[in-house]
Amino acid sequence: MSDDSIIDFNQPMSQEQALALIKKSLSALWAEHYSLKQSLGQSTTVNQPSLSYMKELNAIKGIGPQTVNDIVLVYPTKEELVQTIKAGKKLPFRNDVVNKLKLAYD
Repeated sequence: MSDDSIIDFNQPMSQEQALALIKKSLSALWAEHYSLKQSLGQSTTVNQPSLSYMKELNAIKGIGPQTVNDIVLVYPTKEELVQTIKAGKKLPFRNDVVNKLKLAYD
């Protein structure tokens, strides 16, 4: 994983490597999100996901770094995700991911 622009997700990576990748990706996405909201004149207050929340998501079997990124972009806090699941609202992810999240948080 020496070249940051090319990531082979078929190669094994440690949880620390996966979390570092998630953190780096999220930093770039949050910066882009902040910049876009600022250019639209919208409030730039956002809830940033905690490292413990990201670790918890990454620990769910079948949920990897890319899926964790997708989840925390929609639900930056565990509380938001849990509230959505408990309210029975539809989650905007693949069915297998939704089922795993419901098992973990319902």
